[in-house]
Amino acid sequence: MTLPETLKEIHQLCIEVDNDNNRPVYDRLEDVYQQLVAQSRPIPTALVESFSLVVLRFLDVLDQRVLGETSVVASVCASATVSGKKYSFHHEIDALHV
Repeated sequence: MTLPETLKEIHQLCIEVDNDNNRPVYDRLEDVYQQLVAQSRPIPTALVESFSLVVLRFLDVLDQRVLGETSVVASVCASATVSGKKYSFHHEIDALHV
């Protein structure tokens, strides 16, 4: 799957999960992707790899949310972990230096 296809899949999963906390991460990933596409000079391979890894990890988190059927109690207990993961994604996006 290409980066644009992966971002499209993430967008669809954000709609399916219907969790407002996912949308800002998706929006930032899409923004970084648009910045990369707009570059007139060659993009460092390490930057593309780092960005791709963040995108794939976020897709994995969303896939787990869609596929994992958990109880309400488990969901509440996991909410702190999910918030931490979202913070981690924002931190990784900040570190990309596009």
